[in-house]
Formats: sequence, structure tokens, C-alpha cells
Amino acid sequence: MRNCPRRFCALCLSAAILLCFTGAALEKPRPLVIAHRGANAYAPENTLPAFRKAAELGADGAENDILLTKDGVVVISHDDTIDRCSDGTGRVDELTFAQLREYDFGSWFSPEFAGTQIPTLDEFLDVVAGMEFILIELKTNDRDIAAQAVAAVSARGLLGKTVFQSFDMDAIRACKAADPAAKIALLYGSGDYDRQIRTDPAAFIAAHRLDALHPQYNVVTSKLVRACEKAGVPVRAWTVNERNRISAVIGQGVRGIISDEIELCQTALQSPAIVHWFMAVIGDIQNAFRQGTDIFPYRPDAAAWLQAGLNNGDPNVRNGYALLYYLLWPGAQAARLLYGLINNYCPLFSQAASLSA
Repeated sequence: MRNCPRRFCALCLSAAILLCFTGAALEKPRPLVIAHRGANAYAPENTLPAFRKAAELGADGAENDILLTKDGVVVISHDDTIDRCSDGTGRVDELTFAQLREYDFGSWFSPEFAGTQIPTLDEFLDVVAGMEFILIELKTNDRDIAAQAVAAVSARGLLGKTVFQSFDMDAIRACKAADPAAKIALLYGSGDYDRQIRTDPAAFIAAHRLDALHPQYNVVTSKLVRACEKAGVPVRAWTVNERNRISAVIGQGVRGIISDEIELCQTALQSPAIVHWFMAVIGDIQNAFRQGTDIFPYRPDAAAWLQAGLNNGDPNVRNGYALLYYLLWPGAQAARLLYGLINNYCPLFSQAASLSA
């Protein structure tokens, strides 16, 4: 009994050390909060009031979308047409800059913003120059818009904190061609790029000379982030607007969160690291199902065959198919989950899989 206090102290010390190491492991670098099309919950998207509000709210950066007018001016607009966000109609590339300036880009959002004009890239850069991070999305692969955008950023000395992104690989390659110092990032969701990147992120990044990856939040995994960090490339997730999803990508270790919900992101960042870690695990499990489906795909023909059996008029046949269904479906789901989890959390399995591929 006399050793009990000593054992208790040793146990407490061990627990404290474990807690310290666990806490250190759970802590991730603070990601940047990037206002998607400005503070679009407070002001019309992609307008100067929205970008000013983003800075006022304390966002670390701002994201926009650029297009070229008929007479070659780079303007901020997400849509190819002005129908949704103005009182006019028509394609941006079929209207001159002077024509575009005649339309009201604010009243659709609120009468408070009546008379708001479509901004140019130059005007945008003047507003966000003091922010920590600038994100410019190219909506087309036109070499002229890439060259103009890179030149405008470079002329203001902002190239070091600006990233040019696009879903179109040719668009961001044009930026790199305009200036090798321009930083480029690929935007992508689930699909071919996702599968290629998951197979070997470092090789994909090197092959395309990427400076960052910008995946949709639902394809982000802890494994992907670790691989990119090892390759020296940050991962920034888009467009993350739900509290749980925000916590998940924080826990997965992304370096930037592109979001419409600036204040929600800032609040989520105040949560304990254990919360982010827990949500990251849930996010990885959800992605495990998706990755497992790549290996164990859903088969419409098999499903139709099974459904026909379940609809059979003979009760014995119907019951036999029902039993088969209840045996196969959980097994398929379990196989998908197991594959995804092992692939995410077991490096030895991942290496063996890549060698056998």
C-alpha cells in the first residue's frame, strides 16, 4: 500500500505527458479564412462592397472570378452572363466595359446597394491589397486574360501572396507561362483528377508544376493533406459553409478554407483541437465509403437482378433473394469502408497497393 501514492503520481505524470503529446499531434497550423466572392452574405457577390466587407470582418483573404469583356477589360464576374446578378442581360464577353458599367449589380441583392457597378480586376486589387492572401479564379483558358491578370498583380507587387486557380488546367498553365513566378492551383471535385491525385499526389503536382491543390471539401482527406504537405504544397478546400465540415477540414490540416461563412469559420477556429480531430475522422470515414466505391462499384445490372428476385411472386424465391440482399449489402458496404480506412490510415497498405498497381 505504501507504494500507492508513488504509483498514482507516476500514473498522473504519464497521463500528463500523453496528453501533451496528443495535444501537440492534434494541433494543426491555423488555416486562412478566404472570403468566397467577398463577404457575399452581406453584400452582392464579386463587388467592391463585398470585398470591403470581407476585409472589415477580418477575413485573411478574398476570392474572385475573372472574365474578359468584348473590348478586352478584365472584370469580376462568376457567371458568363450578367442576367443573375444585375438588371441587364447578355454575355460578359459580348458586351463592352462601357456597356457593362451602365448596369446595376447591387439592387438584386438589396436596395442598399443600388447603383453598384461591375468591378475591374484593378479595382479589386486596390481593395484587397492589404489582405494576407488573394485568390483569383480564371473562368476561361484565354491566354489574354491570364497574361493581363498576372501583369496586373505583378505590377502591384502582389504576386507573392496571390494564387491563380481554375478547373481548367490550360488556364492556370497560361498564368505560369505569363510569369514563372505566378503561383497556380488546380480546382477540382470528385472525378478523374481526384482519382489521379489520390493515386500519387506528389507525382501529379510535379507533373503539372502546381503550387497548391484546391479540392472540394468532400474529397479532402487527412492522407491527401499529409502527402501534399510532404511535397511542400498547401491544400485549400472549397466551398465550406457548414460548421461540422469546417471543423473537419481544419482537423485534416488544410491551409485555407474558401467559404461564404466568414464568421462561422472564425468561430470554428476557436474550438478545441480535439473537436477538429474528431470531425476530421468522420470526414475521412465518409470519404472512405466514396473511395471504396471506386474499388467495389455499384452495379445497376446486379441491382436490377436482385430487385426482380425480391418482386418474385413465389414467397420461397422472394425470401431467398431477401436473405441474399441482407447478406450482400452490408458486406459490400463493409468492404468499401474497410478499403477506404486502410487506404487512409495504413501507409504500408498504401505502398503495397501502389506497387501492385
